[in-house]
Amino acid sequence: MKNIADRWLLALEDIPSKGLELAYDDIGELVTELEGIEPVGEVSALLRLDRSNGEIRVTGSIKGRVSVACDRCLNRFHQQIDHPFFYLFLPQERASFSPEMTLNTRDMETAFYSGPTIDLGDVLREQVALELPVRLLCRSGCKGLCPGCGRDLNQGPCNCTVAKGPSGPFAALAALKDKEGEE
Repeated sequence: MKNIADRWLLALEDIPSKGLELAYDDIGELVTELEGIEPVGEVSALLRLDRSNGEIRVTGSIKGRVSVACDRCLNRFHQQIDHPFFYLFLPQERASFSPEMTLNTRDMETAFYSGPTIDLGDVLREQVALELPVRLLCRSGCKGLCPGCGRDLNQGPCNCTVAKGPSGPFAALAALKDKEGEE
């Protein structure tokens, strides 16, 4: 019996000269490996792999919905994924790194392989993570949680005194100034 991780390993010799197309109906097991992300229904992937002179070019797309937590209010919401991508695998011996190196777009889409296989699971997992916004918000006007009592301010105001104090980026400095004036 094949190990589930082996499902995502592809032998380079299995990529014919005319290329290879792969369709995964559900990559949910990969999505759940990403912290805080759960698939909602099927998350599918289509891949086209072409091999030439040791280079493996992967063109693909991922589609589906995932459940994530809002960064402000912590409520879970659904995020649509519809992400085309390109990835280039090069043999490890072609890797050249310097201590100080500037990466361009092509460098960000390149990975290196050694051995007779490449791991498509790593590619798909990475692409799902890259498709999600840096700041996950359930809606643009999300008010978040009260820093004092933890109430979800989207459901209404709270009655704690922490929320009623000064707000803004310099509120902490104003509090220090008030404290100095008392001494």
